[in-house]
Amino acid sequence: MTLKEKINQEFITAMKSKNKLKISVLKMLKADILNEEIAKNNKESLDDNQLLQLLAKSIKKRKNTIEEFKRLNKEEYAKQEEAELEYLTPFLPKQLSVDEIKKIVQKTISDTEAMSMKDMGKVIKKIKEDYTGQVDMSMVTDLVKKQLV
Repeated sequence: MTLKEKINQEFITAMKSKNKLKISVLKMLKADILNEEIAKNNKESLDDNQLLQLLAKSIKKRKNTIEEFKRLNKEEYAKQEEAELEYLTPFLPKQLSVDEIKKIVQKTISDTEAMSMKDMGKVIKKIKEDYTGQVDMSMVTDLVKKQLV
């Protein structure tokens, strides 16, 4: 079952159970998917890797919004965003641990023969392609910077 099929299945389940919040979140996600397909002028659906990138971007936006609401002492809005986030995260693959990410960064740096900060882009691109949705890319970026300095 593809990721898009899983999202549609969860949407149907939410409709049957009349879970308004989940319906709303999944409708937004489906709209984002459709907009991305239109933007890329695809006649075919996005593949799972592209969907994971879109999902990760959506989750990152929500996390940033939660932080901003908390910074502004708007706890009610932050809780709303956190509740919505709970419906998106199950679609992501298992997240890798910090130690696993460190090993991946070291291996990718040696595989791509990166020597300096000039090579940072190709290292990050390779990790993003291979581990979409499984790693926190901001952490990867920080680790690559530390390794290539």
